[in-house]
Amino acid sequence: MLKIDREATLEQVKRAYRSLAISMHPDKGGNHKAFCSLQAAFDVLQDEAERKAYDRELRTSRSRDGQVGNGLTDSGPVVQPTATSPVMLRDALMGTAPKHWPYLLDKLTDENLKTLQNFLGLTQQEQRILAEEFRGKLPPQHSRQGVPGICRHGNTYMAKISMSGISVTSKLASLTEAIDAGIALKEIRNIVKRHPDDLEGGLRAAVQERRVTDQDTIFFMRFRYDFRHDKTIRHMTPSLGCEVLKDRRTFQRLVQCLGCVAEMWNVEP
Repeated sequence: MLKIDREATLEQVKRAYRSLAISMHPDKGGNHKAFCSLQAAFDVLQDEAERKAYDRELRTSRSRDGQVGNGLTDSGPVVQPTATSPVMLRDALMGTAPKHWPYLLDKLTDENLKTLQNFLGLTQQEQRILAEEFRGKLPPQHSRQGVPGICRHGNTYMAKISMSGISVTSKLASLTEAIDAGIALKEIRNIVKRHPDDLEGGLRAAVQERRVTDQDTIFFMRFRYDFRHDKTIRHMTPSLGCEVLKDRRTFQRLVQCLGCVAEMWNVEP
C-alpha cells in the first residue's frame, strides 16, 4: 500500500505515508476506502511490535509484498514541511494555566521562541491578520465522510488519537498540517503503549518528549476524557492539558463508589 521496501526505515515509512496521505485524502479527490486502508497500513508499519508481527506473517505466507525491487526507496516524492505557525505557539500558552508557561517556553527552540516573541509584539489586529494568512484559503470539500485520525471542522482539520478514554487532538489547521500532526500523535500513542501498567506516567513522558521533538506540529494539544459507565452514563471533560488525568482518576473513584452503592442496595436486610 505504501509502495516501500520491506526493509524501509521508519523515516522512509513516514515520508511515503505523508506523500500518499496528502494526495489520497478524500477531500483531495481520493477514494475514502483507499485512504482508510492507507491509514491502517501506516498504523501497522509505524508501530515496532505490530510491524514485527506483520513481517513474521509475510515470511510464513511467503508473500512478496515489500520485497526489494517491489517498493519505492529514497527516490520517492518529497513534500517540504510546513512552517511553524506562531498562532499555534500562542494558543498553546493561552490554553494552559500560567503556572505551566515556564515549562512550555523552556521546550521551545530558539527559532520558535523568537517567532512567538515577534508575534506577541504585534497589535491584536495585526495578529488577527497574520492568523488568517497562516490559515490560508483551502480548497472546497469533496467528501462528507470522516477518515480515521483526521477530523474536519469547516475548511480546517485536526489530528486525533484516542486511548483508554483519553483523546488528544492537534490545533485546527490545513490538511497537510493535520497529517503531519497525526504522524506525531501516533508517536505519542506508541510511547504510551510501552507503559502498559502506567498510563499516566506514559502519557506524561510521551507528551514531554514529542512536544520537544515535534513542536512544529503538536506543541499545541488538547486533551479530553470521555467517561462512560454501563452504557447509561457518559460525561466528557472540557479541553484541558494533562490535568485530564486528574479527571480520569476522579471518575474511576466515582465508579468505585457506584459499585459500593450497588452492593449496599443488593444486600438483604
